Amino acid sequence: MFLKKVDIHIKAAILIAFIAIIGFATTVYCFFTNYMELPLGILLGGAMMFVLHFITHELVVLDARKGSAKFTITAIIIHNVIAISSIVLLGMLYYYWQIKIFNLFAYVGVYTLDVILFAMLHIKDKNN
Repeated sequence: MFLKKVDIHIKAAILIAFIAIIGFATTVYCFFTNYMELPLGILLGGAMMFVLHFITHELVVLDARKGSAKFTITAIIIHNVIAISSIVLLGMLYYYWQIKIFNLFAYVGVYTLDVILFAMLHIKDKNN
């Protein structure tokens, strides 16, 4: 399988994109029942985590070339700050202005799934 040669961040990005597309496809019926925020929240969460894993991967590769850990730490901080600030932004949109275009709980669910998936991949890579 081609994923054995790929970095852990790229594996996580590919798997989270696949899971987000499957989640979006299974909830696409919500568009016809006037609950479009659920599939859009899943799609937004998956897209955000996909992009964040690529940013993290590039910073870790840059760190490996330089030989220090400052880019890896920066990558982890950037990843978490962007993800948490987007959750806060979605919560503020929903609470203050009642904009329900993205489902906050679907986004948090994808983010939680991303953290669990990344931890499982990290443990699997440590065992190999």
